[in-house]
Amino acid sequence: MASTEIIPYRVRAFQVPKEGQDPKDCEDAFRLRGLPTAWDGAPTTLPVRRLRAAVTDGATQSSFSRLWARLIASAAIETGAPLSKCNSLLQKLSRLARVWRQEAERTLPAERPWYVEDGLDRGAHSSLLSLDIDRGRWQAVAVGDTSLFQIRNGAILRAFPLEHPEDFDQRPWLLSSISGKNRGLASRIRTTEGRAQSGDTFLLATDALSRWFLASEGWREMLRLCEDGCDHQAFADLVDEERRAGRLEDDDSTLLVARIP
Repeated sequence: MASTEIIPYRVRAFQVPKEGQDPKDCEDAFRLRGLPTAWDGAPTTLPVRRLRAAVTDGATQSSFSRLWARLIASAAIETGAPLSKCNSLLQKLSRLARVWRQEAERTLPAERPWYVEDGLDRGAHSSLLSLDIDRGRWQAVAVGDTSLFQIRNGAILRAFPLEHPEDFDQRPWLLSSISGKNRGLASRIRTTEGRAQSGDTFLLATDALSRWFLASEGWREMLRLCEDGCDHQAFADLVDEERRAGRLEDDDSTLLVARIP
């Protein structure tokens, strides 16, 4: 792939909240540079020289984690210094933390219960997975357990940052909207890179789906659905079926798919 060549990537995304919850309460986020933040994930062709994508997973136990996850995902696809550099990421997080606090407080009444203020002081937390494909090479950056899968010729060529179902049993380290809680970030950032070629498919998935992919080869069913041009309801039905069977954890589930034609 030449540096000036425009590649018509085929992209789409799916998102299903926890059972019984409204989609607007989903605490995951996904972003692709070149598509509006309001993109609903419908299949489309994205003609770009360089693809940048991000998926984030806000922690349910923290306050305003949906807002925090969306801010991080949006910042991850911006131009500028690579997120793999700790100082660059810390600078972004510091800026985003101020925006997060302002946006969160804007939605709250002036007089609010102490526990709401306490929640703001404890901050929000989110994973991060970003993917950058440029001139036949790709790089990924991860903090937490949102994972990437590179599929080639009907097999997983690479799983990152977690490679086995049991890896998801550990509590992940997440990005916080409280600066002090991001100490030690340098040792928590995971990076990897590889070659990309025509026909490769990249799956970016939050933890419940990622674990299911590795434990039950669920990625094969997902690829089949995408190739069949399935709608969002077909994806939601599959997620519901796997949850009822006990093979897929009942958690917010987000999948972003990018294929190189």
